[in-house]
Amino acid sequence: MLAFAVVSGYVNPGKIALKIKSVYVKVPPKAAQPAPAGTRKAAGVTGDAPWALSALPECFDQQSKSTGPELSYMLAHLPAGSQMVRPPATLRYDDCTLHVQGAQVFVDRGTDHMRIPPQARLYTAPGKVALLRGSDGGYELRVYRIIGAPTGRL
Repeated sequence: MLAFAVVSGYVNPGKIALKIKSVYVKVPPKAAQPAPAGTRKAAGVTGDAPWALSALPECFDQQSKSTGPELSYMLAHLPAGSQMVRPPATLRYDDCTLHVQGAQVFVDRGTDHMRIPPQARLYTAPGKVALLRGSDGGYELRVYRIIGAPTGRL
């Protein structure tokens, strides 16, 4: 049968015609459009943020980041003259406030309220702040230059 169709098509090329008809396809509705920007309420950043100090360029400028499995290796990379901030303590740099409570650090600036989750240790050195995070599985040390002027330690 197929051979007959092929031969007929070759002998009579103008008599075999294909017709393609259009087909209607239903399209699902679009997702709801967001409200115009002017009607939104500005909200600060909240929640757990191991990178919280990096998100405050008006107060801190990250200078270095080191990672490693050994605590002794990480402590050797602290800035010269570093002192651990013993909890409970509060440090202020312009409008940035750091609350050291136990093994976590809370960071407040305006409407931003972030928590650096445990295990976090804060160190201070002249003109610098260092944040050491981690446990026996691995450590991360971030060293920041202080941009905002220190306004007090409570």
